[in-house]
Amino acid sequence: MKNQLGTHHPAPEKAVESEIPLERRVLKGAFEAILLHAEKINEGANGVIAHVDLSKLPAEIRNYLVGKIEIPNENAIKILKFYSEGAGKREYEAQLVAYEALKNETQAAQAPCPYLYRDISVDSEELREKLSEKMGVSCPKVEIIIMEYIQGVDLATHFFREIVRRDHRFSDKKSQAATLTFQELEQLVPGRLGFDQPGQKGKSLAEKAVEKERVFNNNAELLYSELRKCGFTLESGLIKKLESGLNILHANGIYHRDLHLRNVMIDERGEVYIIDFGTAHISEKDSGEPYPDFSDKSYLEDESLIDLLKSFEAVGLENLPENLTRNIDVSELDDQIQLQISQLKKVLSSANVPITAVKINSFLNNMTAVMGKRVDSKSKACILWAISQWKDLGGEKAVRDYLEEYYPNISDIQETLSEQIYKILSPSG
Repeated sequence: MKNQLGTHHPAPEKAVESEIPLERRVLKGAFEAILLHAEKINEGANGVIAHVDLSKLPAEIRNYLVGKIEIPNENAIKILKFYSEGAGKREYEAQLVAYEALKNETQAAQAPCPYLYRDISVDSEELREKLSEKMGVSCPKVEIIIMEYIQGVDLATHFFREIVRRDHRFSDKKSQAATLTFQELEQLVPGRLGFDQPGQKGKSLAEKAVEKERVFNNNAELLYSELRKCGFTLESGLIKKLESGLNILHANGIYHRDLHLRNVMIDERGEVYIIDFGTAHISEKDSGEPYPDFSDKSYLEDESLIDLLKSFEAVGLENLPENLTRNIDVSELDDQIQLQISQLKKVLSSANVPITAVKINSFLNNMTAVMGKRVDSKSKACILWAISQWKDLGGEKAVRDYLEEYYPNISDIQETLSEQIYKILSPSG
């Protein structure tokens, strides 16, 4: 089984019908050994994610597993927190269907390859202690899914790290931003951004639940607003891959139903992965079965995350109007923006201070705050054009620096980007 990089994935495990009781006991012991050597790396609402390197298992376990299960050394293991017979198997099967639907789609998000599923009794005291103390799982039986190990970060962690990296309220943590875990960020960010705490007004359980959802949504909007003020954007290619992946899943009757920032991962190569299929709904392809009903709010609409991410989409060069070279008309800009541009130039000129990429970014963020909405792509292009004409203030260099700094991934900077910028900045086209 081949992935888009040309490397091979082992085929997902099929049930071994001929296993005899003794064989099952020995195999169970091998899976217990795998769990004992697993290290927790993340945690969600319904499961713990651990990493295990099979090459580090005792030699006798490794030798036994050869030929029994065909999986690579590096793996991720999802351990369901709460035992509900068959839930893990359904999740495994849904993820397998999603993986098969996406595996050959090079321009779409992927699903990690699920290798096998197991339902295991937690009999040994050693395993009980490991699961309870290290994984936070205390059940007499556990369901596990062993799957492809993705080295990357989920979007929720990415969003939190970016606010720490960009916002002045986190200046003491900025250098650590790239290494802070989601759990650490969850403790750090809310207090400094001033998140509200739920549970202060509701009296009944129903009222408290409504209030909790309202506060959660308000806090999320506060985070998004602060990120926009800091100039945070997402590469359009990432959003397009995720949207394409969802369209493919839906065309195959697969609905995720819990797609939020924590359930989208970006790996070290920039590839996008959809994870956690625990609440996925699968209908027969072309069966005419309607889209799942979300009216009870028990599940999230898959498209709702796409709408959120598009609000952060970077206005890269490939998205700017095609007629930039000749037909830029700054007079078309909103009067308020024109006034702000004039005032900025006046202040810089009187102080004999050059314009810089940082000042451009601050100006655009200020425009977003003043207008109460993001500066659209055409207005942004006009603003950049106008600034590039400030020859005595270093406008052209500042615009080039701004595009390199804030849109580094839209093309090869050394070869393509400079040519595209020239096309934008050159009056003759």
